[in-house]
Amino acid sequence: MHISMRTLAGLAAIAAAGALVLVPAGSAATMVDPSTYTDPAGDAKSAPDITNVEVALDPGSGALVFAIDLGADDQLAGQGAVFIPLDTDRNSGTGDRTGAEYLVAVFGEGAGILKWNGSDMVPFNHAPMLVSKSARNITVGFCACDIGTQTFDFAVVSARGNDVDVAPDAGGTFPPPAETITIQSFIYTPKPLFPKAGKRFTLKPLGIRLAETNEVVVPDTLSCTAKLGAKKLKGSGGGGCSWLIPKKTRGKKLVVTVNVAYRGETETFSQTYKVT
Repeated sequence: MHISMRTLAGLAAIAAAGALVLVPAGSAATMVDPSTYTDPAGDAKSAPDITNVEVALDPGSGALVFAIDLGADDQLAGQGAVFIPLDTDRNSGTGDRTGAEYLVAVFGEGAGILKWNGSDMVPFNHAPMLVSKSARNITVGFCACDIGTQTFDFAVVSARGNDVDVAPDAGGTFPPPAETITIQSFIYTPKPLFPKAGKRFTLKPLGIRLAETNEVVVPDTLSCTAKLGAKKLKGSGGGGCSWLIPKKTRGKKLVVTVNVAYRGETETFSQTYKVT
């Protein structure tokens, strides 16, 4: 998502004419469960250098807050500004040329929200905004009721002269899509290599492999069970993954089942051994 220089110039003119709703600096309410979006430092030229954006929502009240961190001191002097185009229907084919239906604008002396009317972004009546600025942070709070939704695509765009910085570079989605996790395999070391009658047989967990990243991680929970024929064996040790194999069971089948969980995802693995 990007915003054209023509739109930036138009917004600056509106701000100079006093058409935006100007508000004094204030402090935004404390929010819960913020979503974080990062942007590289040093890519802004003269524009305010955005390095991090946190978006938080109170679903009950509709209070929505953008906390924008800057890589260098910047108070939006020298015609600096920050804009947040909001694609509230998540359809890039509607709204302005960026796909946005609303545009939050923050200047050195005020802030406001514009609404797409079919041909242009124009001021409209909205609830009061809260704007707080420090050397390296700009916090903007407003009511999600004014944009008609609590889910949207967006970008945070800073500008000064012909220079702009967009964070994140490819735009963001709020709330972020749920991360897909697939537990691909369970990695372990058996000791001994095969269960032996009259001896202890232990599985030493080494981790689980995630399909999306091929990463091996420690599961949040892990538990083992084992059956020798129809008889359930009593496990011991971490996760119950160690069993004493009864004597005179040579040739019988031992079925070991491992249940793992990681970040809300669960998986079950089973392995059959022949007792030696």
